Amino acid sequence: MYGSKLTREHMSEGFLKLEKGLVKILNKNMKIRSNFEFSIKRKNIINTEYYRMAINRGYDMLINMALIELSQKQLGMKILEEMKI
Repeated sequence: MYGSKLTREHMSEGFLKLEKGLVKILNKNMKIRSNFEFSIKRKNIINTEYYRMAINRGYDMLINMALIELSQKQLGMKILEEMKI
C-alpha cells in the first residue's frame, strides 16, 4: 500500500518519535528535504540487498534490547517482501 490511504501502526513509541522528528526536520528545511529525496531516488536505497540486511540487523538489535518481539520482526520482514524490497 502506498499513498494517502496507507494506514499503519508504529512498532513502538520510539519509531513514532523518530518519524515525527524526521518529518519535522524535512518539512522545516527544503534543501535537506530535496537532497534527501534526490539521494533516495538516485541511489535506489530501498531496492538493495544491503537495505534488507540492515533492516534485519536493526530488528535483531531491537529484539536483543527487548524493545520488540520476534513476531514483530517477522511481520516487518513479511511487509518488506510484499513491497518487493
